Amino acid sequence: MTTRTIYDAVREVCLALPETTEVIAHGSPNFKVAGKTFATFSVNHHGDGNIAL
Repeated sequence: MTTRTIYDAVREVCLALPETTEVIAHGSPNFKVAGKTFATFSVNHHGDGNIAL
């Protein structure tokens, strides 16, 4: 049995949208359409202990 993470769920939803690509920017996954970022996912950014989308 594999454990699904929050990132796995976010990635699945974002990449299901038409023409979406995923790139790593500033150490975090970013999701883009037509070169424009519509979502950034981060965990514990600068040690803040938060998960953010």
